[in-house]
Formats: sequence, C-alpha cells, structure tokens
Amino acid sequence: MIITMTLNPAIDKTLRISEFSVGTVNRIESVRTDIGGKGINVAKTVRNLGYECLAMGLLSGQNGLIIEARLKEMGIKCDF
Repeated sequence: MIITMTLNPAIDKTLRISEFSVGTVNRIESVRTDIGGKGINVAKTVRNLGYECLAMGLLSGQNGLIIEARLKEMGIKCDF
C-alpha cells in the first residue's frame, strides 16, 4: 500500500468558454470540478495504475467533506 500526504487539498474548477473576447460579456458553457493537491493527485494516479493507496492529510469544512466523498467514490481509502 502506498500512503500519500496532502497538506493543501483543493477543489479545482475549470470553466469552459467557447470564444473569449476582451471588453465584452463572455458566457460560461460548462463548469468542471476536480479534487486535487499533490498527494491527492498521486493517490488518483496510483489507483488508476491498479495499486492500493491511502490518502492522508488535513481537511476541513464543506470542501473537506466533498474531497473525502470523491476519494471514496474513486475507491481510494482515506484517513484525514
């Protein structure tokens, strides 16, 4: 088992805009959210390669609950 430590986990948001124009209103087509942080990114990669891992670190608040739930959905064990 590989253990990863993430001291600064994050929820990354990617906004998709078809055409960006300076000085005009730009409309967002879609929003994508991904959990991240160096240790979490390593844990996701390790899991995708078929190995077992344990993600550890510091979490708090609503974002912490989201990050932990997403890790569990991916089949990554966590202990924050």
